[in-house]
Amino acid sequence: MARTLVDVLKTSSGSGLLEEGMSAIEVAEMFVEKRIDAACVGSKGVLVGVVSVRDIVKLVSRRADLRSLYVGEFMTRNPVVLPGEATTEEAISAMRRGGFRHIPVVDGHGQYLGVVDAIELIYDAIIKMQTQFIPTRRAFTFFRSKTEGLRVPTLSSIADKSEAAVLTTDETLLTACELMTETRSTAVAVTDSAGVLAGIVTSRDVLKTIVGNFGRAQDTILFKVMSKDPVYASGSDTLLLALQKMQARGFRHLPVIDTGKRVVTLVSVLEVAGNAILDDDESNQSTTSIQADSQGESGSGGFWSYFFSSASLNGESMERKESVLSPGGSPPAPKPISAFLVFKFQDKNREFRRVKVPMRLERGSYDKFQLEIRRRYGASRSSILKIKYFDDEGDEVRISSDEDFEECIESALENQWKTVKAVVEEVQTLTDTSSRASISASLSYSSLLDLEAKDDGGSGIATECSAQDKIREAMGLLQNGNVKAAIRCYDEAILIDPSTANAYCGRAAAKLIVHETEQALEDYDRALEICAERQEIVDQSALESFMDVCNSGIAEALIELRRYEEAGKILSSIRSSQCRDETVSAFLDELSACKDSAAKAQLSDACMEAVDLYTSAIRIDSTLEKEIGHPRQAKLLCARGQCYVAVDDVEMAAEDYNLALQVDPENRDALLGRAEALRKLEKYKDSKDAFVTYFKLFPKDEKTIKSFEEVKKRVLEADSKKISDLGSVLKEINLPKI
Repeated sequence: MARTLVDVLKTSSGSGLLEEGMSAIEVAEMFVEKRIDAACVGSKGVLVGVVSVRDIVKLVSRRADLRSLYVGEFMTRNPVVLPGEATTEEAISAMRRGGFRHIPVVDGHGQYLGVVDAIELIYDAIIKMQTQFIPTRRAFTFFRSKTEGLRVPTLSSIADKSEAAVLTTDETLLTACELMTETRSTAVAVTDSAGVLAGIVTSRDVLKTIVGNFGRAQDTILFKVMSKDPVYASGSDTLLLALQKMQARGFRHLPVIDTGKRVVTLVSVLEVAGNAILDDDESNQSTTSIQADSQGESGSGGFWSYFFSSASLNGESMERKESVLSPGGSPPAPKPISAFLVFKFQDKNREFRRVKVPMRLERGSYDKFQLEIRRRYGASRSSILKIKYFDDEGDEVRISSDEDFEECIESALENQWKTVKAVVEEVQTLTDTSSRASISASLSYSSLLDLEAKDDGGSGIATECSAQDKIREAMGLLQNGNVKAAIRCYDEAILIDPSTANAYCGRAAAKLIVHETEQALEDYDRALEICAERQEIVDQSALESFMDVCNSGIAEALIELRRYEEAGKILSSIRSSQCRDETVSAFLDELSACKDSAAKAQLSDACMEAVDLYTSAIRIDSTLEKEIGHPRQAKLLCARGQCYVAVDDVEMAAEDYNLALQVDPENRDALLGRAEALRKLEKYKDSKDAFVTYFKLFPKDEKTIKSFEEVKKRVLEADSKKISDLGSVLKEINLPKI
């Protein structure tokens, strides 16, 4: 099921409706405090406008008094709105068409729900692309096809079309605001006197300066407020790498430099995403079949529609690090950067441990983080842990909630930390029941990966962590197309812990990619057996969702083995709408592939091969009708009937045409095919009736008229013969005289 704007608003921060009487400086203070870029304005609870950081920057550029201007005087009135049930894909398309970055969301009664940010939507999709997959062949082949397409275009394709918003370090913040307003951007690159990149100033820097009373814009030079030594890219970097660089650190802008580190342009995440993903999505709306091999081929549908709707299991992408200039002066080939933050701490044995967490959090992230810390630390689930980290001033700060965890991540982003130094202390013991309940209550099925550990006991924790590390490594290898290496990683994970259901599920998907279908079925079955054994331990919602994933994979394997009816029964048992959609798509892909192959065989006069392929397509068609009410296609039966005619099996052809007419009583090919088949079977009266029915619906042509005339002649001859035979019989009968 596609992700809607209501789903996005559940996990996003924001504000309620602002009053028109708020001053511009109060709005700026709120933006800084809540770390947001836009808010909606209401009057008596009714949405009337939108205000953004760009509006504040525009006021600063005009030297306006922010304390005497009120929201109602500068907001954008009557903004475009979207309903809460609109998809994220629709929201991004609307933003791109309208040239705006925020859209208010309303319910069915027009009541305000919140405001969505285009960049947050894009980052959400990239996070899913990197870390969240249903471990099936379709998901991985789709990912591979999309990322391969993004590795080709480079930033130079954008740089050639855009003008650089560049100032020098000695220019003022006011000048920066004027340039942002003129270029309709929210950032400028800052260079030294030689034109070499020195920093970047964003609209958020403007607001922090104004709100913090650090000076007037016209008196503040950029050197004092800019972010120094920013992450940058070269024109030869791919759009995919640029997106990953920005997403990994939460950046919205990225300077592009030449070999001398001089600024070529400053690109935004919207520009890069528009070229890397949105254009591709708009040009790829039709469903195509997936015949995957070990390298992966093109999947179906658009990037956004797929990744915004993906159910997930946890995994990690390969890390990426920003590139630097080589001694020769030219940027080297880019290395992977990370979408994760590393927490480093000492376990019970005073050995250092590292835990990775995604930089973009969701509800329950702290519970998952705490569970992983607990395992690596060596604590049992019957204890409470105190987890602290050192902030930018060297103070220990406690993490005990999602809010604390989010603040820690935000500090890491602001300070560009690669590693967070943490302190873990075991302080209290609880009962197993209360400890487990508090954790499992907030975990979704994507957390099954973390719930697979056995009851703790020193060495068991380290073993389980090693197994999960191997699983994550395998996921990364699969995402990068290295299927055989991924299978080896899954093998190692299973050797470490044979009761890890996720390893069997992932290995099954990998084996499907290389067409080891029978082995894939065995792995999926083993994963389900493990799930059945853990029904009393694992969160039931997570367990059911994981089982749906396995069943979706089993159905996919059965489809490849042409055991369509069995796959249909599996489909009927899947509860998750996302997994059902995936399985139906697998059926439809197979149906399309069978039809296409059958048509090619038919054109090549390989009619018996075509009959086999059409038979497979008809079986799929019948299964989909039975399981989901998918309308049957009479044309498949007609096509097979034509093949039967070509090999002189006219009786089978007539049967297919009759079946086709049961599906569609007015199908032209079926009506005409039945009439012709009956003619060849010398059932002339039935053929004549069939032709009469055909002519009531469709015009006559020379060929059909010729066949019809022949049939009428044969019927007439048959009738004449019957009369003649009857006369002969009557002559031989001695009738009594009257």
